[in-house]
Amino acid sequence: MHLLTDDELALATQEEKLEYLRLLESREAVVDAHEASEDLTVFARGAWQVLEATTEMKWNWHLDLICEYLSLLRSHKLNRLIVNVPPQTMKSRLCTIMFPVWCWTKDPTRRYMASSYSEGLSTDHSLERRMLVQSSWFQTLWPNRIRLASDLNRVTEFKNTRGGRMFATSTAGTATGKGVHGIVEDDPQNPQQAESETERKSANDFHDGTLSTRFSDRDAFWHLIVMQRLHIDDLTAHVQAKLPGAWTIISLPMEAEKDEEWTFPISGRVVHRKQGELLWPARFDGPSVKEIATELGPYRAAGQLQQRPTPAGGIIIQRNWFKYWNQGNVPPKFDEVLLSFDMNFGDTKSKTPSFVVGQAWGRVGSRKYLLHEIRGLWSFAQTIPQVLGLVGAFPTAGYKLVEKKANGAAVLSSLEEVVSGLMAIEPDGSKEARMYAASPDYAAGNVYVPDPAMKGYEWSLQHIEEVCHFPQEPNDRGDAASQAVNFFRRNQSGFLNWLKIDQAKRNAEKETQGKLPVPFAIRRA
Repeated sequence: MHLLTDDELALATQEEKLEYLRLLESREAVVDAHEASEDLTVFARGAWQVLEATTEMKWNWHLDLICEYLSLLRSHKLNRLIVNVPPQTMKSRLCTIMFPVWCWTKDPTRRYMASSYSEGLSTDHSLERRMLVQSSWFQTLWPNRIRLASDLNRVTEFKNTRGGRMFATSTAGTATGKGVHGIVEDDPQNPQQAESETERKSANDFHDGTLSTRFSDRDAFWHLIVMQRLHIDDLTAHVQAKLPGAWTIISLPMEAEKDEEWTFPISGRVVHRKQGELLWPARFDGPSVKEIATELGPYRAAGQLQQRPTPAGGIIIQRNWFKYWNQGNVPPKFDEVLLSFDMNFGDTKSKTPSFVVGQAWGRVGSRKYLLHEIRGLWSFAQTIPQVLGLVGAFPTAGYKLVEKKANGAAVLSSLEEVVSGLMAIEPDGSKEARMYAASPDYAAGNVYVPDPAMKGYEWSLQHIEEVCHFPQEPNDRGDAASQAVNFFRRNQSGFLNWLKIDQAKRNAEKETQGKLPVPFAIRRA
């Protein structure tokens, strides 16, 4: 139930009016117009009661963060802002509906345009903006300041008596001739058509050729894009490539993949988010997020929930190249077992700390099997027992590969007298070059990872996702995997060459054996 207009109250029955009054008394109302006009968080809490009067509002820190950035847009301290957040985290309500109306409380002469992927969605947003302006809550706080004009009051376009306008359109819709001071692009592409190059191009072209040319004042405008990530070439990626450095970006994954630190741009407030912490646990707890991720699948979940899209197949390594091993097809014995480590430990309080990854691999002929993996945000002191634990779990492992760089060198120095088989690996080329070198093994179907359906091996899906979106961050699993696969191939090639040389020597000996003096032949025997 929304807050009723005067006309709606006049038509209500006495019982409905009493129920409505009781509802209002049970709600915390915003009574300070100045405070609501200056503080978007205050305005948003009041506006929520208009749009969702019977639903309790669950506020969260990320909404405070977005509100501060939106405040910078209104004051023109920012001109271009991208907000990448998961679905159902109040992005449309806050950014597309409440924010433009809030801007009117400060300057009702401004003209704003809002666009979404469909006409129906854009119309719904427009109706809610109009509902806000016409509500008794809004008109009580700002009486006679912002009233809608009778000569233009349509569902997709309306103006106020001070000259301000709100206009709604959709991707590839009508916008020519509409000069505006601010534009919101909310979900410019349908998530259900994320893989459609035609739809993606349409959204990007509409931004370039239509919306970006609509600003009336190039010195005082704002442009806001709010969306979930859908594709590596979606509008978020497109505008960054077109105008590098021009856009401020807020990218909030549903689940923190590493420790995060968010500093608010106005208040200076700092929010620390630990690895694994959910964005809005009051709305989406662990089981809910897991259920959503399962429904989306790992590829779509990486983009829509985590804001790090990858190609449907993969970047260097393709998803359909992986094969699974399980208890039914794992070899009983391996020709060779090794451990591969990526030692990117560092300051765990850093905004972008790196993971330490350790992997156990086995080889039978040309087939490589990922047997186990450890991964964590560990300091040097924490890494040493993790390494020793993996070594102890795979006593038959011969080589223990550690990339010889600052962190790896420290581990090598500390453990070289304790662990046999430690081998310092000098990186050969860039990360990308090393993964490309490993890619033929993957493409040939020679790389097996644990079947994620097996209990205790659920991490296998995360391994596949990270390797497929390599070299994007995080890429520690990919570094360790390419190191192992490339070493296996080189080591196997060297072993096969040795076999060929040894066999040649043996054949030569057989040919000459009968010609040797008998005593010498006896001695050889």
